[in-house]
Amino acid sequence: MDARVELTHVSLDSSSSSSPCDNNGAAETLFPVFEWAPIADVRHLKVVVHGVKRRCTDPFAAMESQPLFHQCAVWAPLFRSTNAEKGFRNHTNNNNNNISNNRNSVYSSFTANDTASTYTAIDSDLPTIAWKRPQDYTLGIASSTHPQWTSFTAFDALLRHAVERFPGLESLTLVGFSAGSQFLNRYAAVSTHLQALASTLPTLLVFGTASSWLYLDSRRFDASSTFLLDSLTHATALPAAAFKVPSVFDTPAPNTYNKWKYGLDNAPSADQPSLLASRLLSYRIAFIYVEDDDKWGSSLDMAQECLVQCASTSRYARMCVYVQYLRACWNYTPFHSVVVDGCGHDAAKVYAKPDVQDLILGFPSTAGAMIGSTTNGGMVGTLDAANVEETKQDPKHENGKL
Repeated sequence: MDARVELTHVSLDSSSSSSPCDNNGAAETLFPVFEWAPIADVRHLKVVVHGVKRRCTDPFAAMESQPLFHQCAVWAPLFRSTNAEKGFRNHTNNNNNNISNNRNSVYSSFTANDTASTYTAIDSDLPTIAWKRPQDYTLGIASSTHPQWTSFTAFDALLRHAVERFPGLESLTLVGFSAGSQFLNRYAAVSTHLQALASTLPTLLVFGTASSWLYLDSRRFDASSTFLLDSLTHATALPAAAFKVPSVFDTPAPNTYNKWKYGLDNAPSADQPSLLASRLLSYRIAFIYVEDDDKWGSSLDMAQECLVQCASTSRYARMCVYVQYLRACWNYTPFHSVVVDGCGHDAAKVYAKPDVQDLILGFPSTAGAMIGSTTNGGMVGTLDAANVEETKQDPKHENGKL
């Protein structure tokens, strides 16, 4: 089998298909997927969801030297954006010098780990699914080219295809960074398909830093509390009292701060908010803290509905607050946490960190050592021995729960 990364097209309309469809399926809806599958008998699948810049090749570039990378399949689906691609085509000179000529690289078929490598690989003549705005896919809304599909139902179909394609699959790891984390955070709350899949297949969700998070009720961080954002770190323990329902004096958006994207009001689901919350919290979730992801940027969400979550321009601080919200208000203990530095808001640099690679590629064999622990500079601190031992004995965790 060719061990290079290949661009495949998964047919969303053919649930019984066991392989990517050919290019003659004109009537089909195709989902572009960058794929690394170096072994015939795939047991462990890693699906990495890109951020708003759509740098799909980042994980391949960063992880190809890791031995565990060659023992699993890695997929990086592309949620196309017609607006983003139009902007790229109009920007003819900005990426010309970034194309990789290293033919020994597993991802050299699709150039370097930049946005250009994604867009130049796409055949616009194929009926590939797309959304209009770059961030639309994170919300679960309908495709602009194939409105019968939303980004969530398309991802459901992709996972269904994966199970059919790899009948010996023993674990699934879903990874997101930035907007990719936003997508997975919301998708996991809504998708009944993922919930059913995780009931029989050990599944791990990995969230990297993001601008905003899905809050599960109307409580938010109390900016008037004695807990100062400037001194907040991943090691800070916030009590439930640090979170309250905002008043009209706390936010200029008292009627919209809990709307879908930031909260569960008007979520794209017929399920009650309590069920959406319990579904999200039923999963093993690991968090990647990036300590220097604390700079303002053009892609940082500064909407008032977002700022009430955590009035900081630091994605690192926003993640710290969200994880403490889950702990304090929902009694949820993350499966594992990794702390890295020196990456900023650059997914390629994050994926190149050994601790991040161990987290993504090592599941589920490392599950027993990871439950409730934090990796920081090679040091791992775990919960009590009883919890660790329980995980070792039952790595599947019935119903996908810890």
